Parts: sequence; structure tokens; C-alpha cells
Amino acid sequence: MTNSDTTPTADQTPDSAAHTTGDPVGQLEAACPIRVGDEVTGRVNPTWRARVRSFHFNVGIAECAIETDDGRRGFAPPWALVPADAEPSEEWRDRMQTFKETERSHAMEMLRRKQSEAAEEAEDLAERLKSMAAVVRRGGNPYPGEPVAHLAYDFASALDEVTELVDRVDAAGLSAHRRPEADRDQ
Repeated sequence: MTNSDTTPTADQTPDSAAHTTGDPVGQLEAACPIRVGDEVTGRVNPTWRARVRSFHFNVGIAECAIETDDGRRGFAPPWALVPADAEPSEEWRDRMQTFKETERSHAMEMLRRKQSEAAEEAEDLAERLKSMAAVVRRGGNPYPGEPVAHLAYDFASALDEVTELVDRVDAAGLSAHRRPEADRDQ
């Protein structure tokens, strides 16, 4: 569990959106072997039990909103959970591994896209700053104007999005630096 609030943030899709078949949450629910209402425990730390309340996305990464019997609420990636009352079958484990690999692939594609967008913003800013530097070298006094401020803001925002996504990918155990086969060992 990662926090005590199950209220979706701006980048999270509430469970009520899962009732349409074309939405990402509905697709997540169809692919994941864990279901809303299942009683689960931690895959690595089975000392607690919780019920899955909903599925959502946090910065594009799948999560389950869970609640313990004593009312504590939190979030966990589906692949960090297992059924509480029985050892998962090999089929269940295979489905979860396939689901996690699909989510890792999606997360890495999202990250590459965000990094490319940030690089484009940096290039736009660099071009503008380079032209301003040329004016200064010629003895002029360039007016940076709003375009530079906007370009700098856009670049900073793009970097923030990359950082946030990298943090979510790492927290969910989907980092590109992890070996997928290591996930089976845990």
C-alpha cells in the first residue's frame, strides 16, 4: 500500500469509468487476473490482507485501490498483489507476468515519448537562445520576449512530466533497469 487515500488524482481514472468497454480501465480489468472485490495480500510481504476496491491509472501506470479490514486504504500495482486465501496457480502467475510485461512495455513507450517531447522543447529553447546570443555578440540587446519565457516553461514542464513518470515507473517496479526474469524470482 502506498498511501491512505483512494481518491483518484488528476492523472487517475476513477473506477466508475470502467463501465465502458473501450476505456483503458475496462481494458486493464479484462487483462489483469485480479478483480475488483478480490481479497489480496502482498506478493513479497504477505503479512497483511486487503480487498481490491477499484482499478485506475496513476501517471499512466496501472494501480489497484485497496482497503484493509481495519479501514486503511492505499494503492498497489496489481503485480505486487496475490490472492490472500490460496497460492496462485501457474496459469494465474503467467497471466500476471504477461500483464506486467505489457504494462512495462506501455510504460517504456510512454517514457520514450515524453523524453522525446522534452528534447524537442529543449531544442526549441536552445535555438531561440542561440539566436539571442548571436545578437549579443554583434553588440545588440535582444528582447527575449514572451516566446523565450514560454519555451522555458514548456521545457521545464516537459522535464517535470518525465521525472514524474520515471518516479512512477520505478515505484511500480517497471523500471527498464530491472530484468523481467528477476520479477519471477520474487
